Amino acid sequence: MPSVAATLVWLCIFNGPSGVASDITQALGFGRIPWLTSVDLALTSIMFVTIWQVSPFVMLVMMAALQSVPEEVREAARIDGADALNVFRNVTLPYILPTMQIVALLVAVWSIRRFEVIYLLTGGGPIGSTSTLVVQLRLTAFEDFELGLASAYGVVGLVLALAVAFAHFLFERRRARVMSK
Repeated sequence: MPSVAATLVWLCIFNGPSGVASDITQALGFGRIPWLTSVDLALTSIMFVTIWQVSPFVMLVMMAALQSVPEEVREAARIDGADALNVFRNVTLPYILPTMQIVALLVAVWSIRRFEVIYLLTGGGPIGSTSTLVVQLRLTAFEDFELGLASAYGVVGLVLALAVAFAHFLFERRRARVMSK
C-alpha cells in the first residue's frame, strides 16, 4: 500500500475525538486520548505508524536470510554439543549479520528522509515535537520561503545520510577484514 494512503488511514484512526483509537480507549475506560495533538503521544503515534509500515519489509528480508542459513551447519553445531543459544550466536547470527546490517542501513536512511507520515499526521507539531529535518526543510522552503536555509537543511540531510552509509561501509570493511583472517 502506498505510504500516503496508509498514512491517511492512520490519520482517520488517530484523528482526535472521532478516531477509532479514541473510541477504543474510551470503551476501555481510559477516556479519549489526543494521539496526534499531545506533545507526549504524537511522536509515539508516528513511531507506531512507521514501525507498522516498515516491519513487513524487515520481516520478509530477515525470513529470507534465516532460510539461507544451511541446515547442515546448524546440525553439525548441534552434533558438536551446542545448545540453541550457541547455535544461534555462533552459526545463525554470522550468516544473517550482513543482511541485518543492510536492513538497518535502509531503515536508518528511510528514517532520516521520513516526511509523509510526519507531515500528514502532525505537520511537525504539536509545538515542533515531531518536526524532523525533512519536515523543517519543507516548512522553511514553502511556507517561510527561505530557500537558502532550506537548501542548508537539505545539505545537512545529505551529510547525515552519507554519514550513515559511510559508517556502514566502514563496518562492512572491518567485518570483511576479520572474516578473511
